[in-house]
Amino acid sequence: MSLVIYPDLIEFESQTGNGGGRVFYLGSPIVGLVMNVRPDASPDEVGMAKERAAHFLAEHVSFEDCLARLRAARLRLEKGQRLSPVEHDLLVQLGFGRPDVESDILEALAFQEQLVGGALTLAETSRLTGLEEADLRERLEEGRLLGVWCDGHHWRVLAFQVTLKGLLPGLNEILGRVPDDNDPLGLYAFFTTPQPTLLRQGRMVTPVEWLTAGADPAVVVDLARRF
Repeated sequence: MSLVIYPDLIEFESQTGNGGGRVFYLGSPIVGLVMNVRPDASPDEVGMAKERAAHFLAEHVSFEDCLARLRAARLRLEKGQRLSPVEHDLLVQLGFGRPDVESDILEALAFQEQLVGGALTLAETSRLTGLEEADLRERLEEGRLLGVWCDGHHWRVLAFQVTLKGLLPGLNEILGRVPDDNDPLGLYAFFTTPQPTLLRQGRMVTPVEWLTAGADPAVVVDLARRF
């Protein structure tokens, strides 16, 4: 059975079996947030947990707002309307190229929305890769990991770079060889498009498939130089 240990604005409910916990904000679960909160936690520990939960919630709200504006921009274009200055700036801010010709970006915008929607938080990426959030943030800022800077508020990591065994092998070196003027959407296409020089069992495979299979990353590094 569960145990509410701090019946306040944010309540922590312990989970039997795994030692983790669900967090409730105003009575509603914060989806995706798992925390260790002991039944005998001190007020300071609970306070720190509440602060982390509030930060998580703020990031979640910011992300949903960012996605909502992406959808709004796509719907405006589908209706033949022009992008507002705010919508135009959002696309530039996310780093997916500069939408100078609106009629040419509708398909890319829908794809961008899908890509951003599936991006991982730093906490999720940390759990999957074993890397510290500070390390992930540094990689994102230096271009050694692909992500989006959502709403000028926080980073999200593009999910295709994360496997069950951690980050894609060779990712750091591959991205280090890609010219700086390439945007995340183009890089995603590179990583997920079959390449003639990447052959496994008689068929062309994508760089993601090649790297996930444990094949030589140097081949993809060479392709990245010419990307």
